[in-house]
Amino acid sequence: MGSRKIKKLLPFKPKLTVVSLSVSDEVRFYEKEHLFEVNEREFDMGDLEGKDLVIITTENLEMQRLVYEKCQEVKVPCNCVDSPKYCSFIFPALVVDGDVVVAINTG
Repeated sequence: MGSRKIKKLLPFKPKLTVVSLSVSDEVRFYEKEHLFEVNEREFDMGDLEGKDLVIITTENLEMQRLVYEKCQEVKVPCNCVDSPKYCSFIFPALVVDGDVVVAINTG
C-alpha cells in the first residue's frame, strides 16, 4: 500500500522517512538506492516532529485516528490511505510531461 504512494512521490525528489515493522522488497530496493530512510520499528508520535507531510498506510483504525488527530494538532497535512475521514488532503492523479505536472481530482 505505501509503496504506491512512495512511487508517486519519488519523481519530485522528496526527503522521505518510512517507519514500519516490515517493508516490501520494492521499498527495500528504493532504500538501497538511497532514495529515503527506513526505520524498521513501531511508529512513535515523536516520528512526526519536523515533518511537512504525513502519509499513514496502516490498517489499524485506532492508529489512523491518533496520528490524524496529532497531525491536526501540529498543523501537518495528513493522508490516510483508504480512510478519507482521516485525510486533510488527498492524492490526485498526476500527469507528468517533462517539467509540467497536472494534478486531477474528482469531487
